[in-house]
Amino acid sequence: MGLLSKKTKGVTPSDGEKPASGASIPPAPSTTELALIAERETTTTQARKAKKAETKYRVKRQATRARTERAAAKTHLKNSFKEFRSGIAASARAIWLLQYCLRERIAGKEGTKEKRQLERSETKRKKLEEKMRKAEEKIERKKAEIPPEDPEKEA
Repeated sequence: MGLLSKKTKGVTPSDGEKPASGASIPPAPSTTELALIAERETTTTQARKAKKAETKYRVKRQATRARTERAAAKTHLKNSFKEFRSGIAASARAIWLLQYCLRERIAGKEGTKEKRQLERSETKRKKLEEKMRKAEEKIERKKAEIPPEDPEKEA
């Protein structure tokens, strides 16, 4: 045999001979031990099945919840997009029509300005009329104080 061959050197048992003491066959298990082993296997398989069923139920429940949340989010986004669009349109119209608000405000200021000017001119007119009346009264008092000249004296 070569150096690298995998065959082992040693004595192999031939037909009818017992194997060496190192390779002895273990004794057969008892019925109770076999029953315990079988019960343990069945309980572990049942536990695995229960765990799978529980995870399947949990996944199904979460998927249902996710679908309802998705539908709610979809409708919310749809409504919010519509509202956003209408808000932008309203803002654009407000900006477009702002010039008319400014014109109205300016016209209102001019109107109040004209009213103030009219009031001022009216108060000035009243003051002037009062002065004129007082001046006329003064002139009439002076005329009343001065006796009329006798026409005889002049002649």
